[in-house]
Amino acid sequence: MKVKFILILLCLSAILYGQDEEEWSTRLLMIRDLSQARGMDEKELALKEAERFLAENPVEEDRERVLGILTAMVHEGLYSVTYEGNDKRHPYSTARAKAAELLGNYGGEKALRTLVEVLFYGNDPFVMGSAAIGAASMNIPDKDNVITAFSRILNQTRDVYSDEMLIQNVLIATGRLGEDYPEVYENEGIMEGLNLCARAYTGFSRNTRNMALELIRTAGED
Repeated sequence: MKVKFILILLCLSAILYGQDEEEWSTRLLMIRDLSQARGMDEKELALKEAERFLAENPVEEDRERVLGILTAMVHEGLYSVTYEGNDKRHPYSTARAKAAELLGNYGGEKALRTLVEVLFYGNDPFVMGSAAIGAASMNIPDKDNVITAFSRILNQTRDVYSDEMLIQNVLIATGRLGEDYPEVYENEGIMEGLNLCARAYTGFSRNTRNMALELIRTAGED
């Protein structure tokens, strides 16, 4: 009921607002306004609508507008950090991670630059992990910056090691990247990071170490 009420209000707002922005459809204005709301319900609804919209193969101009909305969501809280106990948590972490995933699924070079920015400058492990998988999945030939970002994370200090899920996601992303871009295993930083993860007996679980070992074996086969 709450979500339906929100949608009605935003649709009315979008219609009125759209009088001054005729190039934006009512649906796009609704997605944008939902994405900028403070509540998680609204942001989650914006993401669902954005994903539906992109799946419909819209015209390029509208596609770029939705990707721009997703980029703004990823950037929200990029340089902010709060703590829950000893864990880092960021504003709208779940929504930002989903937005990063959608950029990876539907975006182009601009979206890739956004994901790389998250990998270099973000400090939310959940969002960074989503950005890593998204960046690795994109059908864009030039992945040098992605490889550099992965290498940096895999060779980071114990502060990053404390979030094992981030390392696992980067290992998964490295494997995906290697399927289409085998040059990833020629990067010294990547291989050093993989060996470091494989030998982290006190820092990581056996599953994580095995993931790194499997990539090392793949590199040897290539």
